[in-house]
Amino acid sequence: MERPAVPVNEQARLEEILSLDVLESQSDPAFDRFS
Repeated sequence: MERPAVPVNEQARLEEILSLDVLESQSDPAFDRFS
């Protein structure tokens, strides 16, 4: 929090990628379209 080295939008993008990666690792059929 005290070190904003990464822009907020970049951090949000990384979190989104991580979320999609977690969903993909779960092999959820509902998220097949994101693959």
